[in-house]
Amino acid sequence: MSGYLAYSYARFTEYDPIGDRIPNAVESVASVGVTYNSETGLYGGIRLRFFGPAPLIEDNSVRSASTTLVNLDAGYHFTHALSLVVSTFNVLNRRDNDITYYYESQLRGEAAPVADIHFHPVESRTVRAAVTMLF
Repeated sequence: MSGYLAYSYARFTEYDPIGDRIPNAVESVASVGVTYNSETGLYGGIRLRFFGPAPLIEDNSVRSASTTLVNLDAGYHFTHALSLVVSTFNVLNRRDNDITYYYESQLRGEAAPVADIHFHPVESRTVRAAVTMLF
């Protein structure tokens, strides 16, 4: 089992009436995982990844939401040189965001730009298989 926890207090050092927060500076991050390896060749692991909320603008009035993802691996070593692994990403099929921004944009037909949150969503649950051969 392994885990990491980090906390940051990111602020601009020079005074600005707009605010002192650094946009997109995540304040807390955690990663916890468990791995398994057997003598029979079976192996696997599960990992939880958490990114806490972050200010999106300097005055901290707009913030991103937190993101929590769980990934899972299960595999088998047939020989030292041949293995198969099946990985499942976003096991809980969370609808979180990988990254979030706050800026003005203007769609066709809009009279003026609008300040709003823009984001890149995490991938939905995905299963991938891989065969590895060493030679």
